[in-house]
Formats: sequence, structure tokens, C-alpha cells
Amino acid sequence: MMSKSQEAGGVYKGPQGGSEQAYVVTAPFDFVEQQSEDQEAKPTGLKGRHLAIAEYMTVPDTPQRLIIQFKRVQLEPGNDSPDHLQRWLDTLLQHNPEMDPKTGILNVEMPQHPPEAWLDHVMMIPEYQLLKGNFGSVTLLKRVD
Repeated sequence: MMSKSQEAGGVYKGPQGGSEQAYVVTAPFDFVEQQSEDQEAKPTGLKGRHLAIAEYMTVPDTPQRLIIQFKRVQLEPGNDSPDHLQRWLDTLLQHNPEMDPKTGILNVEMPQHPPEAWLDHVMMIPEYQLLKGNFGSVTLLKRVD
């Protein structure tokens, strides 16, 4: 079962998977079924998580800025139960032969010149960080222990 923070998604910055400067954006999602365009989409109960996995670098002449370079995208089941994993595999594995049939995890590597973004720290206090992105997004991050 996912923790509350996994259900809500979020951003992680720190050591992970061999990188000391990992930057991971996690977003949960639900599969829906829709029989036709004029019908409402209905949840199937099948859940997953999308992880945009990147590394960040600081910029010496602009200390508030982080450069984010995306490395890969990962899709994974949103629930640890065997029944949920089997539904996940039944839905996706035949269309994604690169998927790990034991875990249901699918990794898609970014191209040779991966997308980049930047974030400027506008405010940092122990419990919160306020960031502005290169496309104008503003994000307030709350520390989770």
C-alpha cells in the first residue's frame, strides 16, 4: 500500500540510485475506462506512479539556481499487493516488453541530449522552500520527515 506522501506525489531532492544529487518528481495516476466519448470515464481501481528522474546541478555564479537534467521516466504499480501487480501486468506488459515482469516497473531512458529545466529558490526556511521555474511555475515545497 502507498504511503500518504506517495499517494499525493511530490518532489525528492538528495541521494538516490547512485546519484548524490537526484531530483525526482512523483505523480500518482489512476487508470480509467471510457466506452465512448459521450460517456463519463470511470475509475478501474488500477493505480500507478509516474516518476520523472533527474539530477540537479548548482550554478556557481547564480547560487539560488538549480539546473535539472532529466535522465529517465519510470512507471510503476501504485500498490504492492500481488493482485494489483497482476492487473498492472495484464494491462501493460503485452504493450511494453521492456517492463520488468516481476515488479511491473518500466524505465524509459531520455535521449542523448535530455531535456533541462531550471529552478530558482525564491525563499528557503527550514520547513518550506518556494521555487520559480523557467516556464513560470511557482512551487511551494513542505519538508516531510
